[in-house]
Amino acid sequence: MKLLILGDAHTDLIFNSETSKQLLQKKISLTKELYPLASPHLGGAGANTAVAAAALNLNTTLLAVCGSDIFA
Repeated sequence: MKLLILGDAHTDLIFNSETSKQLLQKKISLTKELYPLASPHLGGAGANTAVAAAALNLNTTLLAVCGSDIFA
């Protein structure tokens, strides 16, 4: 059996606590220049579900829509 997941896929940007705090307090803005400081991880409900299903050793395929913003 094959599990087909339809959903979205985007990049979650994980920053250190200090940078995250500054972003949340709007002391700095999320820009292309800030991107190299982040640790990118596949995100989105569809992508997260596919990763979890694959971790359970299910035969998983993801069909996803990706954004066209500066990080896609």
